Amino acid sequence: MAMGKSESEKQLEEAAMEQNPFSAALERGENAALLKVMERFDFNENAIDRLPFHNSRHTKDVVRRTDAILAAIQEARPDLVDSKQRSLGRFAGAYHDTVQNYEEDRLQDSEQEKVRRKRFTVKNEAASADEATDFMRKINDEAGAEIFTKMDMDVVRHAIDTTVPGFDPEKGTVIQPNLKEQSSIIERAVALADLGAAGMDGPDKYIVEGRNVFREENLDILRAFEGLEKDTDPEKELPPDKVEYFKKRMLGWSASQVRFAEGRKAKLEDELNGLPEDAKNAVRELFNKFDETIDASKKKHEEERQMPFNDLARSFGYSF
Repeated sequence: MAMGKSESEKQLEEAAMEQNPFSAALERGENAALLKVMERFDFNENAIDRLPFHNSRHTKDVVRRTDAILAAIQEARPDLVDSKQRSLGRFAGAYHDTVQNYEEDRLQDSEQEKVRRKRFTVKNEAASADEATDFMRKINDEAGAEIFTKMDMDVVRHAIDTTVPGFDPEKGTVIQPNLKEQSSIIERAVALADLGAAGMDGPDKYIVEGRNVFREENLDILRAFEGLEKDTDPEKELPPDKVEYFKKRMLGWSASQVRFAEGRKAKLEDELNGLPEDAKNAVRELFNKFDETIDASKKKHEEERQMPFNDLARSFGYSF
C-alpha cells in the first residue's frame, strides 16, 4: 500500500521545516510511523498478519492518550512539560509498535491443541525504537544539521522501551517492568497511554479492544473461522468439541477482562510515583473511567455467558 506525496504536500513539508524544523520533522515522523503500521498490520497481504489490535487504530489511540497526559501535566506544571516534549512523546507513541514479529506457540490444553501468537517482546520494542531513531538520524542527514540530539533519540528509545509488557498474576493485569519511579515524564506518559483504555477511554473502547486482542492472539480460533465458507453456521460446521473448547476460552477471556481493568486501576498509583503531587492529580483526573469500565465489563461477561456460540463469536468480532 505505497503512497506517494503530491507536490503540494512536499512544498508544505519544506515550508514547515524552515519555520520549525524540530516539530515539523516529528510530525512527519508520526505520519511515517502510522504508514508503516497500516502497511504491515492493517493491509497485510497475509490475513493472519492483519492484526485486530496492534494496528493503526491502537497507534492513533496511544498518540492521542500520550498527548493528553502530557498536556494535563503541562497545564498543572508548565515547568515540567513544553511543546518539544509533547512532540517527542507523540512521536514515541507513534513508533512504539511498528515491529510486531512473532512465532506460533503450540500448547496442549485439555487434550486439544491451542495455537497462540507469541510476540517477540523486548526485541520488538527494541526494533521499533531502532526505526524511530533511524528516522531521526535520516532527518539530521537531510538537513545537514543536528535537528535531533543524541539525548532526543535516547528519550524516544527509553519511552518505547517502557512499553515492554509483563504480567502481574496477583492482580491479573499487564504491567510494564521498565516503568520506574525515576522514569522520565515522556516515558511515563507513553507507558500509561499504551495501557490507558480502561481508565481514560472507558468501556466502549476497552471491551472492543480486549476482544480484538483475543482474536489476535488465538491463531487456531482465527484460522478456524477463516476456513469457514461465507454465510455458514460455525456451530454446525465446526466439530462439537471445538465449539465447546472455543466457547470456554472466549468466556474465560471475557471474565479476565474484568480483573484486568481492576488490576489497571490498582496499579495506577504505583505508576504515578515519581511525579509531583499536582502533576499526579492532573493525570488522575484523566483516568476517571475505571469504575465504569469494570462495571460494564462484568455486565458484558454475564451477557456473554448466556449467549449461544454463534452470538458469542460475533460478540468477539468474528465474522461469518
